[in-house]
Amino acid sequence: MTDEELKKTQDNYIGRKEDLVQSFDSPEINDKEKATTKEPVEETDGEETDRNETDRVKDVTRTFASKGIMIPKFFVLGLLLFVVVLMGIWGLSKILGDSDAKLTMANEAIETLYLDNDQQYLKENITEEDFIYAQEVIDSLSSKNKTDFQIVYDKAHEKFKAITALADIFQADSMLINGKNVKEVDSLLLQPSVTKSMVDEATAAIPADSSDALINDIQRYYTHASDVLIYAAEARSSFESLPTTISSRDDLLELINNIQAVELQLEDYKLQPQVQAVMSDLQTYANHVGDVITSEEQTNGEFDLAFWDEVGWTDTLVAYFSEQEDNVPKYIALTFDDGPNNEFTPQLLDILAKHDVKATFFVMGAYVDEYPEVARRIVNEGHMIGNHTYNHPDLSTLEAEDVLTQFLWTQESIEDVTGVWPTVYRLPFGAGGKRVIDIMDSMTSILWNIDSMDWHYHDTELTYNHIMANLQNDSLLLMHDTHQATPDVIDLLIPVLKDMGYQFVFADEVSFNLRYFAE
Repeated sequence: MTDEELKKTQDNYIGRKEDLVQSFDSPEINDKEKATTKEPVEETDGEETDRNETDRVKDVTRTFASKGIMIPKFFVLGLLLFVVVLMGIWGLSKILGDSDAKLTMANEAIETLYLDNDQQYLKENITEEDFIYAQEVIDSLSSKNKTDFQIVYDKAHEKFKAITALADIFQADSMLINGKNVKEVDSLLLQPSVTKSMVDEATAAIPADSSDALINDIQRYYTHASDVLIYAAEARSSFESLPTTISSRDDLLELINNIQAVELQLEDYKLQPQVQAVMSDLQTYANHVGDVITSEEQTNGEFDLAFWDEVGWTDTLVAYFSEQEDNVPKYIALTFDDGPNNEFTPQLLDILAKHDVKATFFVMGAYVDEYPEVARRIVNEGHMIGNHTYNHPDLSTLEAEDVLTQFLWTQESIEDVTGVWPTVYRLPFGAGGKRVIDIMDSMTSILWNIDSMDWHYHDTELTYNHIMANLQNDSLLLMHDTHQATPDVIDLLIPVLKDMGYQFVFADEVSFNLRYFAE
């Protein structure tokens, strides 16, 4: 092609280019575009983004065209395709997955909740904060992966809530299930305020999976609680069916049998507070029945042995009659022989003063002469002093004159030291029989109905146990202030006797009239 032909072709190309550029700005075309433009419709975010990108491309095209630069159509289409691909990649990343680092973190968060790879038992000492952290990690995942992790998390959290809710059902000072440490359910007591509806609501929230060992353990607790409450409700119904009035004496035997039937019904869960509430009401009812049994209007004389045998099988009625017996006044006289002793009698006096209790000391004249200060203290501190002969002989072997001498010398020694002339005496070894009683008819002989055996045991525990096993409503206790076990036992014994309702009296105030032992 010649230079002249090339220049002509170039001029024609430039001319077409100018015409094309002008055509973009021509009023006809612009009016046509306006005429064909539809009313705007509501667009989704994605559609709006695509349209915005297309508009930007058109703007760039017009800008270049206004400056006389022509952009080929394939370039515009390529740019649009590039934008669409980028948006697609971004969208797919949100839908299809997360980075390995995120997935690893999510797996580790789930692992911190469980004790084992089976994802059954939760880790020991797990807290709500552990679940909060795991949820935050899961929330950062994409939709697909979040769903999978959320299912595992929700099951663990439901188990945790079911375990913590057990504290509202049972009385316990720590978590009943901690890791694989599961407390024995049968020995647990329910909270007094728990109701059947509370247990049913908590049970409904437990995940349903019979293959999960932890879920089965949790379920056992709630099943036990439900069983106890059903049992208590049935016992309550049986109790409330008992008659409210007793019309005749003939009704009593049938009523006693009915009370016994309710007692047997309460036996299995008698320590549970809901069952104990029924037992308390039943005892109140039995007390009323007991009042009827003992009242003159109903008894009309003594009941036969068969009747009392039936009563004896009924715990609540036995408790009623035992309480009536307990209401009988109980007395005890503490007596100490063979003193005064310079070591042990002062200890006894200190202990008696500490507990504000008075006692009776049967002293020997020879020791009164030897330890006058101790004898004087016995009287000055308000205790009774009695005569136990001068040197503790077996009076059954002495002549009448010698018997009198033993007691007279001691009387004089006591009076010289304390100013008191005793009115009571005790036979050494309990020996002498009626002969001595007749000789000493101006004084009162005091024996005992409980021998503490302190002189034999010389041991605090053995002596204490022996006394407790032989207590009576009117107890006259023999002890000796001659060894350490005696003050030690008395210090233990007095508070117990007070709790049992005993009143402490002097030896001549107890209803025990035996004055000598047969020989």
